[in-house]
Amino acid sequence: MSHRAASEASIVTATAAAAPPARPRFRIPTTVLAVAIALSSTAVAGILAGQVSGSANGAQAVVATQEPAPGAVSAASASGPLRPGQPDPIQESDAAPAPGAIPDADALGPDAGEAPVGEPPAPEAPAAPPVANEAAAPAPGNIALPEAVARPFAIGPTYGGILSSDFGPRWGEFHYGIDIAAPLGSAVLAVTDGVVVEAGQAQGFGLWVRVTQDDGTVGVYGHVDRYLVQPGQQVRAGDMIATVGNRGHSTGPHLHYEVRKTDGTPMSPRHWLAQRGVWLN
Repeated sequence: MSHRAASEASIVTATAAAAPPARPRFRIPTTVLAVAIALSSTAVAGILAGQVSGSANGAQAVVATQEPAPGAVSAASASGPLRPGQPDPIQESDAAPAPGAIPDADALGPDAGEAPVGEPPAPEAPAAPPVANEAAAPAPGNIALPEAVARPFAIGPTYGGILSSDFGPRWGEFHYGIDIAAPLGSAVLAVTDGVVVEAGQAQGFGLWVRVTQDDGTVGVYGHVDRYLVQPGQQVRAGDMIATVGNRGHSTGPHLHYEVRKTDGTPMSPRHWLAQRGVWLN
């Protein structure tokens, strides 16, 4: 056993002596390796980012070419009518001269020597005369009418009331006027302009007022409660001359109104008033 072990030991020694010497191994420092890896990663990330940015810019350019963004105007139409305040893209040779500008004599042709004829200035409107009394001037849209025209031409003999009896036969005798039922004390009005002939007591009427009307006829106002005028007094259409009463032969407060010609002939008061634009209900 010792002889075998000695043989193996000699073989190992001979093999070790025949093998070439081992080269020393070179190791990169850990710090340098980390820095190199970081720099390479940064470079790769920059390249990738540049490619992605270029692709995005290309896509936006394609979209802008296909459909412009709202409100965007191309360079060719930037001076067109879509841009307020910008001149139209018209060549200077085709553009019309500005108002008041005189074109070049060479461009006017054979009549260049004649002076251009301009439009005469419009005459100034004369100033309105000042109003002496602004308070007395009528309001815009209103027409100042003379007093005689502004007043009514004719009016009904009472304010309100109901026609209770007409002109004509009644109860076996002739009724020479119309009866207008109205509350006691209601206003009795002069139907037209005229002059009071009589105011006072009258048989059958209790109290009455008689007025010569504008056409010469006589208006009779009977059964009045009070008269407010005197003989010879001038009245105008619509003036209050008495009040509705119930005096004389009366069955209730009402006004008896007659119209008689100058010779005393009675007329239908309702028809006479209708000819003057007054209709009784």
